[in-house]
Amino acid sequence: MAGSTVAPAFADPSVSSSASSSASSSTGSAQSSDSSDSGAASGSASDLLNSVSSDSSGSSGSLGSSDSSDSSDSASVSASATYTAPADAAEVAATYTTAQLGDSACVGAEPDTMRLTPDGSQLFVVSSASTVCAVSTADLSVESVITLPGDSMGVASGIAMSQDGSRLFVATSGGVAVISTADRSVTTLDLTTTNFAVARDGKTLYALAQGGAASAGAGASDDSASGASTSGTSTGWSLQVWNVDDGTHQDVAVTVTGSKDSSGSDSSGSASSGTSSNSADLSSTPSTITALAASGDGGTVLLDAQYSQSDALLAVNTSTGAATSLATFSVGYLAALSSDGTELYLPSTSLHSVLQANVDTQDVQVFSVDSAARILGFALSGDGSRLVVRTSAGSHLFDTATGSELRGLALNEPDGYLSRDGGEMYSVSAATGGSAQIEVRLAKADGGSVAVGSVAYDGAGAADGSVDVKSVVVGTAGAADGKVYVLAADGSASSGSSSGSSGSSDGGSSSGSDSADAAAAGRLIVVDLTGGREALQKADSTGSSRSWGGVVAVAVIAVALIALVIWLCLNPQILRGLAAARSHPTTNTKRRDSSDQRAGSQDRSDLPK
Repeated sequence: MAGSTVAPAFADPSVSSSASSSASSSTGSAQSSDSSDSGAASGSASDLLNSVSSDSSGSSGSLGSSDSSDSSDSASVSASATYTAPADAAEVAATYTTAQLGDSACVGAEPDTMRLTPDGSQLFVVSSASTVCAVSTADLSVESVITLPGDSMGVASGIAMSQDGSRLFVATSGGVAVISTADRSVTTLDLTTTNFAVARDGKTLYALAQGGAASAGAGASDDSASGASTSGTSTGWSLQVWNVDDGTHQDVAVTVTGSKDSSGSDSSGSASSGTSSNSADLSSTPSTITALAASGDGGTVLLDAQYSQSDALLAVNTSTGAATSLATFSVGYLAALSSDGTELYLPSTSLHSVLQANVDTQDVQVFSVDSAARILGFALSGDGSRLVVRTSAGSHLFDTATGSELRGLALNEPDGYLSRDGGEMYSVSAATGGSAQIEVRLAKADGGSVAVGSVAYDGAGAADGSVDVKSVVVGTAGAADGKVYVLAADGSASSGSSSGSSGSSDGGSSSGSDSADAAAAGRLIVVDLTGGREALQKADSTGSSRSWGGVVAVAVIAVALIALVIWLCLNPQILRGLAAARSHPTTNTKRRDSSDQRAGSQDRSDLPK
């Protein structure tokens, strides 16, 4: 369960040296190729962390765009590492019913992402412009259109909701907008960045700035924390602790003072959690430090520090700035946080192991994915009990309390999202073939077939029929429970806008032609999974019927044989006759011949002379 600090069945975190060296080389390629795909500045860890948090939100656009490049990188992992690729599952056809938000203007032409409140009552759709659309999930009605202080900064970047659901944070060109989910009122922090994490109660924001200077406006407070004195290696970065209520902040310099070994005890030197022989050089200056998650008491923030060879997971004291390295890992922007904010998941430097870090206690566990393929992303169930690890060879479903694998699926099977209880796996993507369709795949976590079906994207101006799936949200409670919310846009318009701006991998730029933008249309689509569940139930019952039919047939034959034996035993004369017939076949033949001759003579005697 989420919040657990003990994982008795977790694997030995050590890996082979060949796998480690190969993984380190692929880590470099991941950071160079995937950071652009994520749509976040410098491959920010918090960008995708916020979008993949629990089962309540996700960013198919970000994760999906990185899949194509990541799958080709799997060859860089050592071939000596053994693994079992997930097997294909049988497919069954399913009919999924859908509903759409009637006010497409509220969604916007180029929607970015969305967040669902923990109680499932409200869905907030963030567009690339300066608006947020608040939607009631009970009847898909627009509750309000919220105006931001500036344009949203990037696809799925700098957007987070506090764990208690009280506040939504959106990074914009005019500052960080803080939206109250209760009354949809907006306050603005004079801070322009996407690199932040928020406290679970939404009252504190933690941002990173390079150097000691704060990147805040003139109206913000730059008071440094008094009495903060640490001795260690300076990272060249400062942590800004923002009071959301009054808009002030304090800066503390981040200094690495030590590291923890695999047993959890403090030690000096480079980070070592046993995950790799290739540790981060903590004496060097990290190129980027990204905020990942804050502890419940606000005393510690976990950071991703990117060094030249790999990343270090730092636990920094928010008062003093003293940081301890907990583990070495890679590609931190693939991190996932449980819905209660207690468990953080990261790919280890071996690229086929997963780090599970408890945000409150800073305990780190490691479990193997049993695959040499590269980790591409994660998905968590709402209760934190199940974790999907997506790799370039397929997907693996794990029990987070024990580290045991529950199911594997091939790459083309459901791998993106989980139901709240972890009992179902979903995959939502744009259908191939040039039709304006979205493919939905559903599978049970305990095995069986995959229910495949498509739903229509009713968008205007999709000239080539292509669709971009921007974001997917799985219902968590109340009216949203058991449903999948899909935020999509006209793919042809997106490609038109991206072609006008080099380096825009997700088509989020608005520098394309006016005609393409005018034709673009975003849609919020709600998918009812009942049809998929019925298809799986029918497939299971059919298979069971066939199995039982075979059992019944065998049973009938067995009963008939037993009855025959009993009948023969009750008639010993028949048995003796059969035995005699088998023992004297020649004599019996002669007797039959003699009888036939006598019968023939008798017949001839009756003939007239």
